[in-house]
Amino acid sequence: MNTVKRLTRDEFLEMKKDFISGLTCVSGCVGNPDDRKKANFNGVYVFLKDDEVFYIGSCYSLTRTIGKDRFREHEVGHHTNSCVLTHLMETYALTIKQAREMFNSVEFIAFKCDPLEFLLMDNVPGLINSAGYKKRMGV
Repeated sequence: MNTVKRLTRDEFLEMKKDFISGLTCVSGCVGNPDDRKKANFNGVYVFLKDDEVFYIGSCYSLTRTIGKDRFREHEVGHHTNSCVLTHLMETYALTIKQAREMFNSVEFIAFKCDPLEFLLMDNVPGLINSAGYKKRMGV
């Protein structure tokens, strides 16, 4: 079992004030469909277990969101080393079923923020690669 000191929720929320103040922030339980819907946007998400931060990820896509797509990828066990299920199975010696159950009890904090690419596209006229961005933004 990993003995690395992790930040608590309060420590993380205090630290984040310095560099992400002003961003839309939602929180909830991964296993709660209504909570997941609150995070249907692009940005960064944080997973907490037993009130400690154990995973930080992001979702920046024209067609996918944190709550709908990224959480689902983690839940079904996408075959990448960034999959939370893989980390839970390895860290806690769990079966995939046990890891899914644990994952659904995990709390999250999600921050709405577009990547620099989207911010620049929003402010630079005449780009040849802005069709997908404009479609996403309903322009």
